[in-house]
Amino acid sequence: MLRKITERIEKIPQFYLIVLAHFIYYSGYFLTNHLKIFELHELPFIFREESIPLVSWTSVIYLSAAIMSPLAMFLIKQPHLGKVIVSGAGMVAVAMAAFIIYPIAYPREKNTDDFLLHLIRSADEPSNCCPSLHVAACFFLSLCLWRFSGKRTSLLFLLWSAAITISTLTTKQHYILDIMAGGLLAVIFAWLATRKQTR
Repeated sequence: MLRKITERIEKIPQFYLIVLAHFIYYSGYFLTNHLKIFELHELPFIFREESIPLVSWTSVIYLSAAIMSPLAMFLIKQPHLGKVIVSGAGMVAVAMAAFIIYPIAYPREKNTDDFLLHLIRSADEPSNCCPSLHVAACFFLSLCLWRFSGKRTSLLFLLWSAAITISTLTTKQHYILDIMAGGLLAVIFAWLATRKQTR
């Protein structure tokens, strides 16, 4: 069944596929972000992460994930993009199920003098933390690029992903445990997207 879905997705023009994928992703994200069914929980700070300073200007790096994602998908050509979309959808579904069943909140202040950071805080509730989809999506696409595109290009995206990961800490959006969970998701689903299958 998944193979048939993938084959149908592969027939959709790349531009429309990328737009559709992001529309569904952001719709689902903000729905689960504002959907409060179960009690919010907090995670423990590890490796003295509570001492990491808030660096407001890194919100630019944090928001750059919205540019990186469609750009990476544009560089992955069909038929590979179809596999990436299907595996990525599975990864996002797992994360969103976690957001609903056991929501994790980060104890961050909503009021800030920095415009971009204030914008992030206003749009994004302090939940949908674990696993970090910022980390998962960026590294997932970067690892897929490593398999389906040039190594030099994918290395740049991996470094970009690392910078975005650090920004999730310096903007006080995520715990280190969120990052670890997001990284694990990325590795698992990138392997599923890039493994060779016999038809």
